[in-house]
Amino acid sequence: MVDLLLAGRWLLAVVLVAAGAAKLRRHGRDQLVTAIDNYGVPAGAVSGLLATLLPWWELAVGGMLAAGVLVVWAAAAAALTLGVFAAVVCWHVWRGHRFGCGCGTGAQIGWGLAGRDLLLASVAVAVAVGPSAARAAWPGWHARTVDGSWQASLPVPLAVIVLSAGWRLARTARSAKIWLVTGREGRMAD
Repeated sequence: MVDLLLAGRWLLAVVLVAAGAAKLRRHGRDQLVTAIDNYGVPAGAVSGLLATLLPWWELAVGGMLAAGVLVVWAAAAAALTLGVFAAVVCWHVWRGHRFGCGCGTGAQIGWGLAGRDLLLASVAVAVAVGPSAARAAWPGWHARTVDGSWQASLPVPLAVIVLSAGWRLARTARSAKIWLVTGREGRMAD
C-alpha cells in the first residue's frame, strides 16, 4: 500500500512539475493567459497575477511532493488545485464552451480533461490521508511516519519518472509526425 501511494505521490509530482514548467515557457504562458481570459477571470491585475503565480504554485507543490517535504499539506494543496481545475472545466464544458485548457499542452477543454483532473485529485486525497509520507526523504518534515526506508523506495519514483517521460516523448513524437504530415498541429489528414 505504501509503495502504491508513493507511486501516486510521484505521479502527482511529475504532472505538477511538468505543467508548471510548460506554463513558464513563452508559448505555454501565452496559452495560459488566453485560457484565463476564456475561463472568465476578470482581465487586468487578477488574471495577470494568476498567470504569474500558477506555474510557480504547481512547481512548488510538485517539488514538495517529489522531495517528501510536508507531504500531507502538499498533497492536500494538489487535491484542492486539481479539484478546482476539474470543477471549472466541467462548468465550461457543460455550458458548451470549447477553448484551450491553458495547461501548456495545447489541449482543448472537455470531459476527458475534467475526468483526468478528478482522477489526479483523488490520487492526491489518497496521498494526503494515507501513509505515503512514510518514505519521505526528510522524515521529520511531515505529519505521520511509518517504518520504512526511503532509499528502498527509489525504484518507485524512478519508474514513474521513466514512464512519464516515455509517455511525453511518445506524445511529442506523434505531434511532430502530425505537423510534418499536415503542416499544422492537430489531427493527421485521412
